[in-house]
Amino acid sequence: MTDPLRLTILRAHNNYRSQLAKVLVTDVTNKTLPAGKNIYKLVYNLTIEKVAQATANMCKMEHPGTVGYGENLWANSWAMDNLTEAVIGAPLSWWSEKDQCPINACKLHVTPQVFDKCGHMTTVAWSHTTQIGCGIQLCPAQDWCSGWVSILINELKHRTK
Repeated sequence: MTDPLRLTILRAHNNYRSQLAKVLVTDVTNKTLPAGKNIYKLVYNLTIEKVAQATANMCKMEHPGTVGYGENLWANSWAMDNLTEAVIGAPLSWWSEKDQCPINACKLHVTPQVFDKCGHMTTVAWSHTTQIGCGIQLCPAQDWCSGWVSILINELKHRTK
């Protein structure tokens, strides 16, 4: 992971979180979501990156269930010119889930039905989150694709004091 990649993914997350805090996000019904509360600007954490990288290195699209972290996984099976495309594409993919679920109708209460459709988006938007780390691994061919990029974002859920 390079500093430019870290900065790219951090900026993407902070941009999406800022949109929610400023009441600029709509759901699948085109209704504006209420302002997110306790939506803090994230900082990049190298310790969290190590946790994320260890999981990404396994090249499995499975949540390891790391206690204390929220995890978003992303894999891409098409050719990419550089990893910057991946660190832009992953959070964009997660955030676009807002267009698949009626979060506004639930008054931001994430039920299991909502989480099934937009769990990645809600992880990006978690309140009280202050830090993220990212792992990236170029993985070998799998039975469903010729080669892929694995990205894992681990987000520290609770605000540190």
